[in-house]
Amino acid sequence: MIDESVLEEIAAMSPGAGSHLLAEVVAAFREDTPKALDALAKAARNADATQVRDLAHRLKSSFANVGAIEASRCCAQLCTEAGLAGAVASVQCLCDDFGALERALLDYLARRSARAAAD
Repeated sequence: MIDESVLEEIAAMSPGAGSHLLAEVVAAFREDTPKALDALAKAARNADATQVRDLAHRLKSSFANVGAIEASRCCAQLCTEAGLAGAVASVQCLCDDFGALERALLDYLARRSARAAAD
């Protein structure tokens, strides 16, 4: 579900405080993404292709930043689709998968914290 090497790269950006930086990135993702997904779902239901592309582009980067590569690819596809055929279903799939993604991120943070405490 997540590419943990992406998360390790974030932690490596701030030696000594990597876990804190990583926790902040995940917290921001968890706070911002549901709102963006809701807006994307509304745009898809309203057949607003411009808004779908703009929001999908933003989410593509957000998902990639936390290692959610498959979700990022789904957003990339939404960015490049000529029409909205299938957009509602794709967005619903992203929304449905968000909970599992969130749990995977929290699990990763817990495992990383436990490893650090054991060292």
